[in-house]
Amino acid sequence: MDFVFLRDLALTLLGLVLSVAGTVLLRRYFPLLRGREEFFLLQTLASVVVQAVEQMAEGRGMTGEEKKLLALSMVREGLDRMGIQVSESELEAAIEAAVRSLGRG
Repeated sequence: MDFVFLRDLALTLLGLVLSVAGTVLLRRYFPLLRGREEFFLLQTLASVVVQAVEQMAEGRGMTGEEKKLLALSMVREGLDRMGIQVSESELEAAIEAAVRSLGRG
């Protein structure tokens, strides 16, 4: 057999193996990376919204429950605009964590 032919065959097979391996790795680990990004966005959005709601509530006599409902609504709307879906319990946990980080929990 010709050396050039063997080399080309080996390179073609290597390319196929790398392509398959890359596809498998992307399918397995891309959702994890996306999940981390979405979690960070949820935390950041919840923090910003809680601060905004606190400022809006000053002088308006809003109860804690009213502020929570407003924050939940605003965060949910922001997540929907970004195409991020989270459960209600995750959403509430993010809001509670943001409230606690303000030192008003």
